[in-house]
Amino acid sequence: MKPGPQAEKGGEQCAEVITKNAVRLTLRGHEPTILILRQNGRVDQIPEAALFEEAV
Repeated sequence: MKPGPQAEKGGEQCAEVITKNAVRLTLRGHEPTILILRQNGRVDQIPEAALFEEAV
């Protein structure tokens, strides 16, 4: 996944929709995080770096 233009601007806070049930959340001073809304209503929070580790 390539970071969106807002995330590349050096630590700005932003939320970027990835799919209809996933959002990339970037907060100042924190690693980018993916929030996934599950069908049962649960929200999973996964560090973006962990997604790349699992995909390899």
